[in-house]
Amino acid sequence: MRNGSKRVATVPMEVRFFGAGGMKASKPKPGLLKQVKMYGADLVVVSLGGNDIITASVPKDIVAAVLDIAQDFLDSGVSTILVLEIGEREAFRDGLGYRSFASQRARINQLLGKRELVEVLRLPHIRFPAEFMRDKVHLNEKGLKKLFYRIRSAVCRYM
Repeated sequence: MRNGSKRVATVPMEVRFFGAGGMKASKPKPGLLKQVKMYGADLVVVSLGGNDIITASVPKDIVAAVLDIAQDFLDSGVSTILVLEIGEREAFRDGLGYRSFASQRARINQLLGKRELVEVLRLPHIRFPAEFMRDKVHLNEKGLKKLFYRIRSAVCRYM
């Protein structure tokens, strides 16, 4: 497989999406664990978009919710959990401002990075706001492509 002019290793794998847009770690989609268990996933990528962060949220509580989900996956037979760091965004609800979001985001990413239960995937090459849609929350096509390649490179290390 080729990525521009670079050769990229190919690893046969099947990818399934089990999430739901707008989902929060504190309120996982009903039946999510059952779906993953039925599929027999070896590796799960958890993508946090920042929906858990509100004015009154506590980073340690959000991290605990993510780790609870990760532990449930591990207990169901998944061997590896990769968590995408929470990235930038500029649109908020609940009266949340940029400084509060940025502070909580940084603390959550820091706390997750200290846990051995999960591997946190950093996303340094996704530029904000250039690689985001107009809503300044969701990635545009270029940002999604970079995200895909970052996930794939991490997944290939475990195959």
